[in-house]
Amino acid sequence: MKGFLKTRPVKVLRHLLLAVFLLGFLAVVVPAPYMVSLKLGGLLGLAGCFLSGGYARRAKENITRAMPELSPARVLEIRNRSFRNLGMNLAEFALLNFRSAEFWKKRVSFQGRDILSEYAGKKGVIYLTAHVGNWELMGAFLVMAGFRVNVVARRISDSFLNRILVGIRSGRGVSTIYRKGRANTKKMIAAMRRKEILGILIDQDTKVGGVFVDFFSRPAYTPTACAQFSRLKGTVVLPGFIYRRKDLTHRVVVMDPVEKTGDPVTDTARHTRIIEDFIRKHPDQWVWMHRRWKRSPS
Repeated sequence: MKGFLKTRPVKVLRHLLLAVFLLGFLAVVVPAPYMVSLKLGGLLGLAGCFLSGGYARRAKENITRAMPELSPARVLEIRNRSFRNLGMNLAEFALLNFRSAEFWKKRVSFQGRDILSEYAGKKGVIYLTAHVGNWELMGAFLVMAGFRVNVVARRISDSFLNRILVGIRSGRGVSTIYRKGRANTKKMIAAMRRKEILGILIDQDTKVGGVFVDFFSRPAYTPTACAQFSRLKGTVVLPGFIYRRKDLTHRVVVMDPVEKTGDPVTDTARHTRIIEDFIRKHPDQWVWMHRRWKRSPS
C-alpha cells in the first residue's frame, strides 16, 4: 500500500487535489473580512490536528518530552494552539498580497527596529530565526519596513506549489534563495556582500550540513549555516522572531547581535539556545509536529 501511494499517478492526483483545495481556500478567505479569514484558518488548523493522526501524536510527544514539567492538559492546549496558529498562518499568507502594506503595518508591531537599522545596509545581516509565529509574514513585514530581505528555503518538490509560495514572497519583495547547490551559496554570499538581510531558519532537521547540539535537553541535528556565514568578513548575526499576540496581532522582535567564536559547533549551539528560549516563551507558536529529533548521534 505504501508503495502504491508513492506511484506517479497517485502523486499527481494528490498534488492536484491540494492545488484545488488551496485555490478554493483563496476564493473564500480573500473576499472575507480579515477576522473571519483568521477564524476560518484557525478552524482549518484545528481540523488538521484532529484529522492528522500521526502529526498530532508526534506534536504531543515532542511537547511532553521537551517540557516534562507541563501537565497533560497544558500539553494538549499547546499542541492544539500550535495547529490553530498554522491554520491562521495559511490564511494570512493567502491574503499577503491582497492587503496593503498599511493594512499589515497596523497589525504588526516592531521591537528592535533600531538594532536592525544599525546594521542593515552597513553589514551583511544573518537573520537567525525559526518556524515560530507567522515567519512568512515577518519577512514580508521587514520589506515593508524598508529593509532588503532574502530568505534561504527548501525547494518544494511540487513545482506548482513551489511557484505559488515563491510568487507570494516575491510579490512582497522577499527574495528566495534555495539552500542547495554551489550557485545558490554564491547568491547567499552575494547578498551578504550587498549588506542585505539573509534570513536562515535552523530549527529543523534537514538534509544540509549540520551538527548535533542540545535542543530542549536532547541532541538535535542542526544546520550550521548561520555559524558558517557569520565567519564572512563584515557580517553580524541578529536573532529575530515573530509571535502572535492574544489579540491576534503580531510582534516582531529583533535582538542584539550574537557574539561569534568562529567555531561552528559552539556558535550553532548558542544560536539554538536562543531559539529554544524564545519557543519556551511562546510554546504554542512553534511547529511541534515536525520530526525535529528524527536523527540521533551515531
